[in-house]
Amino acid sequence: MLLNFTQKTGHMARIIGEQTFHDHAEAWWDEKGPFGMLHALTPLRLSWLRAMWARHQGRPEKSLVRPWLQGVHVLDIGTGGGLLAEPLARQGAHVTGLDALPQNVDTARAHQAAEEAKAVAKAGAKAGARSEGQEGGEKGRLDLTYHALSLAAYRKQRPGPMFDLIVAFEVIEHTEDPLDFLSDIDDLLKPGGLCLLSTLNRTVASAIKAIGLAEYVLGWIPKGTHAWEAFLTPGELAHCADTLNWEVMDVQGVDYAPRKKAWIFSKKINTNYFTAFLKNEKESLR
Repeated sequence: MLLNFTQKTGHMARIIGEQTFHDHAEAWWDEKGPFGMLHALTPLRLSWLRAMWARHQGRPEKSLVRPWLQGVHVLDIGTGGGLLAEPLARQGAHVTGLDALPQNVDTARAHQAAEEAKAVAKAGAKAGARSEGQEGGEKGRLDLTYHALSLAAYRKQRPGPMFDLIVAFEVIEHTEDPLDFLSDIDDLLKPGGLCLLSTLNRTVASAIKAIGLAEYVLGWIPKGTHAWEAFLTPGELAHCADTLNWEVMDVQGVDYAPRKKAWIFSKKINTNYFTAFLKNEKESLR
């Protein structure tokens, strides 16, 4: 049975680690700040995302050219300051970023506005010519919209499946009920669509590395970011996939290499891992 990690204050369920994200909401784009490890992880996320999208499309990855997400409707859940949403929009996607904390969305919108202003100014300096590499939109405008809503609240506002690709990186371990969370994703994902997640395995190794060392010894991330009991094993996620009639496409371990000061792909999945799901055409079993 899938574990339920609901934490409640009165009658309202809260996000696990919510106070930590609230306290550091203005620091999302500080590469040396509390979210520095996520900045370091972003290139690996994008590399894997590109590989999964190529597999989903039945194409060699090398055949994907910029902008390789042109016209694709993407939902980024738990977008934070927009660290992933912005690069996806620059690849031509129509991106919707969701975050339950308004402070995070304020930071994301402010950064988007600043980046677009820079791009527009650069384009204007070239006498209105479209600058090379500005795939995101007219003269640097990004097709990117943020909403300060939880996934459940957003799902209630939408008529049905509308996204080709849904990503939720380092999010599900902060939710009150993993299966409910994935069920809401299922309601928004088109049949045949792709769902990409990253999370942490519930092992002794993750307790030592992701919490003991990362939070309390080395200070790589703020204390209280994670609750070990809320980590999910690949088997628990596979159980959710079976319930929703999703197909597991990939499970990829990732690890931090201190000597390289970089995140790398790993054969081990005892701490951080990525997982990809394909939503089948048939009705789910839930």
